[in-house]
Amino acid sequence: GLSDRLEEWATEYKAEGRQEGRQEGERLALQRLLTKRFGAIPAAYTDRISTASEAEVEVWLERVLDAPSLEAVFEPMA
Repeated sequence: GLSDRLEEWATEYKAEGRQEGRQEGERLALQRLLTKRFGAIPAAYTDRISTASEAEVEVWLERVLDAPSLEAVFEPMA
């Protein structure tokens, strides 16, 4: 009945919130790592991070440790 549906919606809503929270956490982690490694990050890059897909953020997080420059982190994916 209705209570079952409400419970289902609540569960879905919580799962979406966790997913969004995790994505936001990854974006913040990426910005902190980039700042620690390369210094102040130009707004163009922080804008890209805030609008990037989850997959892009994951690639950039992997690259941040080995990339020789800030630009290299954001090179187009092959």
